[in-house]
Amino acid sequence: SIGIYKHLYGVAFGNDIFVTVGIDGKIYTSTNGTNWTAQTSGTTTRLRAVTYANNTFVVTGNGGTVLTSTDGTNWTLSESEVTSDIFSVTYANSLFVAVGGGGTIITSTDGSTWNKRDSGVSEGYYLYEVSYGNDQFVTVGDQGTILSSTDGETWTAQNSGTDISLK
Repeated sequence: SIGIYKHLYGVAFGNDIFVTVGIDGKIYTSTNGTNWTAQTSGTTTRLRAVTYANNTFVVTGNGGTVLTSTDGTNWTLSESEVTSDIFSVTYANSLFVAVGGGGTIITSTDGSTWNKRDSGVSEGYYLYEVSYGNDQFVTVGDQGTILSSTDGETWTAQNSGTDISLK
């Protein structure tokens, strides 16, 4: 049972189960979306996002935390090469892309080994979401920041027409 934990930040479905993540390293799984079982993540760090692709769940969180699992039950801590909070993760074209604080962008082909990419964004800026569509990755963040990339490695600033933070 999820109980009193109300701060859950992400949910994904894969390998016939739902996985949701949240505060204090909480991970819950469900086969039906109704009954949930607590899993041991191995961390007490706030977990902020989860995705499933390439037969792997990838979870990101505060302090550069990245966890991987093939079954949603057994979790492995990965080295992300960053200490910034990681708010969002997606997968496309055989590449996981995650974004976060300080303009952080990291990429991985397997979810375990990560490479830091140059976002061109000031360290004071946050990137909050990343997605893929129409043959490109797009991330959004502070003060109207929009970046796009066709390969996940080289990023180009786009004009959003606003200085409002995009989340």
